[in-house]
Amino acid sequence: MNSIDSQHRRLDYRLLWIVCLLTFAFRVVTLLRWGSNYLWPDEVYQSLEQAHRVIFGYGIVPWEYRDAVRSWVFPGALAGLMAIGAPLGRGGYLFVPRLALSLLSVTPVAITYLWTRRSTGRVAAVVAALCVGVWFELVYFAPKALGEVVSTHVLVVGLYLLLETQPDASKRRTYFAGALLCMAALLRLQLIPGIVAAYATQIVMGWKSPKLHLSRARSLLFGAAPVLVLFGVVDVITWRYPFRSIWKYFAVNIISGKAAKYGILPFDAFWEYFANVWSMALVPLVLLIVRGSRRRLPLCLAALAIFLTHSIVAHKEYRFDYPVVVILIMLAAIGVASIISTANLARFHSRLQKSLPWVAFLAWASISLGLALRFDMALIQVPMELNHSGRPWSVRKGALAGMREIGRDPETCGVGMIYVGWGYVGGYSFLHRKVPMFEIRHRGELAKMSHLVNALIVRGRVRDFSPYRLVRCWEEYCIYRRPGGCQPPEPGYSINNLLISRKQ
Repeated sequence: MNSIDSQHRRLDYRLLWIVCLLTFAFRVVTLLRWGSNYLWPDEVYQSLEQAHRVIFGYGIVPWEYRDAVRSWVFPGALAGLMAIGAPLGRGGYLFVPRLALSLLSVTPVAITYLWTRRSTGRVAAVVAALCVGVWFELVYFAPKALGEVVSTHVLVVGLYLLLETQPDASKRRTYFAGALLCMAALLRLQLIPGIVAAYATQIVMGWKSPKLHLSRARSLLFGAAPVLVLFGVVDVITWRYPFRSIWKYFAVNIISGKAAKYGILPFDAFWEYFANVWSMALVPLVLLIVRGSRRRLPLCLAALAIFLTHSIVAHKEYRFDYPVVVILIMLAAIGVASIISTANLARFHSRLQKSLPWVAFLAWASISLGLALRFDMALIQVPMELNHSGRPWSVRKGALAGMREIGRDPETCGVGMIYVGWGYVGGYSFLHRKVPMFEIRHRGELAKMSHLVNALIVRGRVRDFSPYRLVRCWEEYCIYRRPGGCQPPEPGYSINNLLISRKQ
């Protein structure tokens, strides 16, 4: 009997590896094809740009990294990945971190398989995991260097270890749950209500075993302790005091309300986001989520708590509810697996039973593809983005390509940004050349500053920028060059000093 169980377990792990490898291969393809874009400046300036500063010694410093509002743990990890990728060629320093983030994005797929394997069977578990793997929002966000994305991928593993721990399980499993949940919470404070809701629900559901819960609580705290020490020590090294970035983040954005200056939306804005993005698929998805939540109530309540937390805060962006999207899609996929399992128990023809799982997967994939094709910035706008349009899959792709092209030219000695702000061209992470950068508002200003810049990146195509000549355009972004070198800027000028004067 033990030998048979061992064989089944090995088969389960092999299937899990196959599903994860297929998903990761799909992530690599989409990274290479559609990964060079960014919708929110935070994707670069709160993470990649700071890692670039650590490894290469220069980069743009936004106000969060002057006022100790961000922890250096995440950018520090990205810096290590950049160091690994730097020797691989000019683009390696960016590709390796994005590849690692894409690999981390496989965790919801793996957890969905593990959550469904015992209750629905192998085939249904594989289908459920693949459904999560191909959902368009998870594909889009996979390589994004955003705190809410990374913390979500850590969170789902922590929740699995927390919620699936059996009474006779080893303490090591609970230690890992504590460490991962603490990591997710410190990377993204807004996840704390969701973690608390999931754990509290589990305690209520198992109220007959108070001693077990007390023991598990101690193990969770022991597991969380090293992560707390890590964040505290990093803050001591970078910001002089332990947990200064955690407190400052809460004080500045929530208490002082600084985040609200970037746009305020009503309480029900996230409901509108889901209705806009999921469209007619919202109804079947909700039905599947309800079915998948039958045995996963703590997981469902975690998503609800995170959703309400973000709804209360005045400043809202579509990406903030990425944790909710992931959990809901996992629950919907679990619902699909439940339906397949129930159908297998019914007295259907054997061919119908064998084909149903893959018909269900194709239907799911078709819905995901249809929603991906209509995925547009008009569906997920926030006030600060009203002047931008297009598909998220390609937005600012031209700006990033243009900055790379400018940086490749060794003759580049000064870069001007005209009709586009510094936050929307990728910074030094994509320029990757230590030369001064200048924001130029109009042609008159360009005439006065032409001696400082010999390369321009422009949003929009202009007929005559003499003495600059058009080199190339990518979608709505173009680069222009003039022959000759540059004079040095006034003493004390840098893009960072400019941002300090603007309090940006």
